[in-house]
Amino acid sequence: MGLLAILISINVLLLIIFRQFKVYKVDTFQAIVFNYLTCVIVGSITLGKFPLSVESIDKEWFPYAILLGILFIFGFNVLARTVQNFGITLTSIAQKMSLILSVGFAIIYFNESINLYKIVGILTAIGVIILINFPRKQKEVEDIHLAKLWYLLLLTWLISGIIEALLFYVEAMDYSSNADIGFVVGLFGMAAIIGSVIMVIGWITRRLKFNWKNLLAGVILGVPNFFTIYLLLVLINNGQEGSVIFPILNVSIILGSALIGFLVFKEKLSKIQWIGFLLGISCIILIALS
Repeated sequence: MGLLAILISINVLLLIIFRQFKVYKVDTFQAIVFNYLTCVIVGSITLGKFPLSVESIDKEWFPYAILLGILFIFGFNVLARTVQNFGITLTSIAQKMSLILSVGFAIIYFNESINLYKIVGILTAIGVIILINFPRKQKEVEDIHLAKLWYLLLLTWLISGIIEALLFYVEAMDYSSNADIGFVVGLFGMAAIIGSVIMVIGWITRRLKFNWKNLLAGVILGVPNFFTIYLLLVLINNGQEGSVIFPILNVSIILGSALIGFLVFKEKLSKIQWIGFLLGISCIILIALS
């Protein structure tokens, strides 16, 4: 559980970093691209050499790295549009509800264990996601009048779930033996290539403007971000069930970010959110007992 705690802490750190983007007026898209480039560098340093070569094309994980890289950069743009149109509340719910897909996939495809504790824990996890993200002001809901853009919420949920399921599939099928860093660098590298092309075109057309703070923000984000994927693969490789990892990870990230927001950033939690917080602790205990 120590490795899982580290993974949860790093994910919460990413949310704190993202929060500061708005404070320092960082261009999120450019920072994300520089973040992917940083992930490639961090992976190479961790391994002691650049892990990709011509032989990588023959690796079983190679096509999945390409697909995940595309999903990473495409999913980010969808996520950004969803936040812009529907706000953080609904976007966060849609994104974290991805556990329905990833957990369902792990149980059905890999025939993972299922019992009353796990069923109640997973259902509780869904309730926690909704309660913790429950809007403090009704206005947050009333402002949502873009019914024709409903597909953005669906895509956010779908892409998040597919990414989790694919990562679990590649490691569970042993395509990425022992959490192969080459696979992690490959998927971040593909996202970096696609993102860089879009970013350079943006610079040329002057739709985007280069700023050193975007590069710095990307580097700060990229160092811990590499380990969110790598450590997740290590956990799966160690034999942890996806139907246990994903609910605990998603709920713990939400609880951790809510707690940091309350203690550090002095954000007030409503009674409903406190109920969600307590339910979240119960959810983790139930799934751990399973």
